[in-house]
Amino acid sequence: MEKGLSLVLFFLLCHIVTYAQREMEVHGVATVRMDEDMTLASVKRKVIDDAKKEAVKEAFGTVITHNVVTQTTVEDGVEKSNFVERAGEKAKGRWLADTQPAKLSVNYDGTSLTFTAEVWGKAREIVKAEADLVVEVLNRPAADAKTNTFNNGDNVYLHFKSPSAGYLAIYLLDTKQVSCLLPYRQIKQGTFPVEAGKDYILFDPETDKNCLRPYRLTTRMSVETNEIVVVFSPHVFYKANDNKGGFNQLNTLDVVAFNEWLLKSQEQDGEMVVTPIEIKIINNY
Repeated sequence: MEKGLSLVLFFLLCHIVTYAQREMEVHGVATVRMDEDMTLASVKRKVIDDAKKEAVKEAFGTVITHNVVTQTTVEDGVEKSNFVERAGEKAKGRWLADTQPAKLSVNYDGTSLTFTAEVWGKAREIVKAEADLVVEVLNRPAADAKTNTFNNGDNVYLHFKSPSAGYLAIYLLDTKQVSCLLPYRQIKQGTFPVEAGKDYILFDPETDKNCLRPYRLTTRMSVETNEIVVVFSPHVFYKANDNKGGFNQLNTLDVVAFNEWLLKSQEQDGEMVVTPIEIKIINNY
């Protein structure tokens, strides 16, 4: 009996070690040349994101992905198949949160601007595949309305689907603060459960009984770059401790408090998946 119990414990420990996820303090540097179609905000975001990717790659290495995709077309009644090879490189880890603010420097060579970012943060090794989620930002409540660019005053929606049941939170990071889009402010539990395999079109009062009104994206600038952060886990977690907004306003918190909450949540939950999506709001005046 004791021998059998020892064997069970041995295999359990092996299983735990196999899926142990290392966490490390990481540091990275990247440089990006500003193209004509880039805004100041977008180039800053890109160079910081690139620096974070380099930091994670340096800490945990990369894996080469190679896929062969079959594309079938019909020409003059004849079906033709083409095989397209796609190769890529993916870091074997993910950024959890900043541990100190990024440092930015700018250089002008007489023709263009070059931005360099230096970042410090905490990252976690990926030892098994994350949940294969569908996360798409929409400009109307339909799954085929995927976009990352909005006009001033447009409504925003989100298409979400998960292969497993779990819990969801969604935040909007603008130039000043972080706003909680989900759970909706009238939900008192601080969680938003989702079913496995179900297509959700969120932020649409017509189809989402929990939503009281749609969300409008507005800006006073000619172009504003924001970020929507989607947080999913198969385990229960609670939204950040935010401040209640006034009538018709979202609950908000500052960026530092949000990053602290996100880091703590990911440290406690190795299966949490965080998906950031950059969006652009254009003001045509």
